[in-house]
Amino acid sequence: MISYIGGKARIGKWIVPFIPKDIETYCEPFSGMFWVFFNMDLKKYPNLKTVVYNDFNGLNANLLDCCNDYDRLWEELNHYPCQQLGIEDTPTEYVEMFNRFQQEVFHNDITITEENKFEVAAKYVYVLTQIFSGSKPETSSYTDYKGKYRCKVLIFMDKLKHPKYREHFDKITFVENLDFQEVIEKYDSDKTYFYVDPPYWKTENYYSNHDFDREDHERLSECLKSMTGMFSLSYYDFPLLNDWFPAEDYIWEKKKFAKAAAAKSGVKQNMGEELLIMNYGENKYMNPNEGVQLDLFGEVSLKPDNKIVENEKPLKIKGNINVGLETNHIYCGDTVEEMKKIEDKSIQLILTSPPYLASIRKDNHKYPGAKDQIKDNQSIREYLDWMIDIFKQYERILKDDGVIAFNFSYTTFNPSLPFFLINEVFENTGLEIYDTLTWKKKSCLPLSGHPNRLTRIAELVFIFAKKPDFYANKRVTKISKTGQKYFTTYYNLLEAKNNDGKVDGHDATFSTEFASFFINLYSNINDIILDNFSGTGTTAHAASVLDRQYIGIDLVEKYCDFARKRLKSLNDTIGYLFTNNNQ
Repeated sequence: MISYIGGKARIGKWIVPFIPKDIETYCEPFSGMFWVFFNMDLKKYPNLKTVVYNDFNGLNANLLDCCNDYDRLWEELNHYPCQQLGIEDTPTEYVEMFNRFQQEVFHNDITITEENKFEVAAKYVYVLTQIFSGSKPETSSYTDYKGKYRCKVLIFMDKLKHPKYREHFDKITFVENLDFQEVIEKYDSDKTYFYVDPPYWKTENYYSNHDFDREDHERLSECLKSMTGMFSLSYYDFPLLNDWFPAEDYIWEKKKFAKAAAAKSGVKQNMGEELLIMNYGENKYMNPNEGVQLDLFGEVSLKPDNKIVENEKPLKIKGNINVGLETNHIYCGDTVEEMKKIEDKSIQLILTSPPYLASIRKDNHKYPGAKDQIKDNQSIREYLDWMIDIFKQYERILKDDGVIAFNFSYTTFNPSLPFFLINEVFENTGLEIYDTLTWKKKSCLPLSGHPNRLTRIAELVFIFAKKPDFYANKRVTKISKTGQKYFTTYYNLLEAKNNDGKVDGHDATFSTEFASFFINLYSNINDIILDNFSGTGTTAHAASVLDRQYIGIDLVEKYCDFARKRLKSLNDTIGYLFTNNNQ
């Protein structure tokens, strides 16, 4: 869901194995962002009939209520522009919008009705996702990512469309906005399990819309001790706790974890100890030190020495997709022959940059490290025939609303080649060009290497599609009185750095910053992205970070090996793109 004070985005994976599998009702009296529930694999609870969300904060309750109609909430959020990955200069109107929404939602005695509840929920999300760690949203300041990270508004919108989240949204039976004691008494039974996560002792003032004090902690303890159902209670340890829940009468489980929110580069992380108190024995749950349970970021094995980081990890796609070629792999082979294996209409976005036929020059080869493997030393006619074979495969495997972002530029020795190629594509396929983008690089060499030609600091990206209404992730920003819709502005000029670093033997890599622009604009989470000239794996790298499936193809084993190692390193170590931020 969303980062929120006290949220269990990561600790949830430790808590879930303690939940009995035979329960019929699941209830959280202090639900917050419902992270423990979203970490549950619902298939493991075959008797579960009723799921109850409750929070004393009416804004939280309203948001979860609106999540049950996820399409409508997505459309409401789609009206509000927000920060974009790769766009460094955040428009001042976004900050003004944040401040206005913060004032409306928290300081104007807002009344939530059936008529305005989706508007309120969307504005609440807009504020909550653009502050640090979800803490004190009524007073926290706007966080400007300066184009370095994807805005969490968009990440939340991705979750509203994600099948695993939708499975959980659909399971929620009741959304309540009650005092914890009221909701416990209302749903208590011998088949009910309560996960109880109150404001922690001496941290109560960090929470919004709560007036929780020592009397409430004592009232909670009496309520839990008198209930019929089962409960797990989360706390940090404090002196009174053993008086209320003696260790000889209740099961106490402890786990050390790193407090990621307080981490600083080069500084050892503070450690904490999470406590779970239960009124039922081990016969009701699996041993969490040996179990594997689902969270929405993939399967996670827990070991006795595993340290939990209280952080929200980027949403990871679980499992590969087989479309003739299996996704999330780099394939080494001839690009046409490999694409022939891909199923019809299975690819949402093709993002690639082919050899530019740069070898007709004095040094006779652009890619000395690859020797004669790259087809960059053909005649113009041979090259065009080869490219048409490629575009025919593009046309076959591309979805009807899919996009080809084709980075192709001229060279000093072949200045007319792009126009020859475009004409051939028009004559031999049904593809059309619907946009042309200019990519301005951060630098270029040589700066003055020709007596009468312009120094090329820019390249072109041609946007091909099968039909005019191809997919683009452009959000509605305004609707006029006449019904005219206005969308997020994306200029046909992209300034992005050249590459992610020099690679020996490959002189034509582009950057993750460049690739991310097209992946964000022309695809959604879990879509398949193809780069059939994948080189060092930059497209695959960006797709993986942005929670898309990828297929990479390249002829040169050296590049394929480099890309595979790069992607393995990403999967092993990336963990987070932003502290307390799922990308």
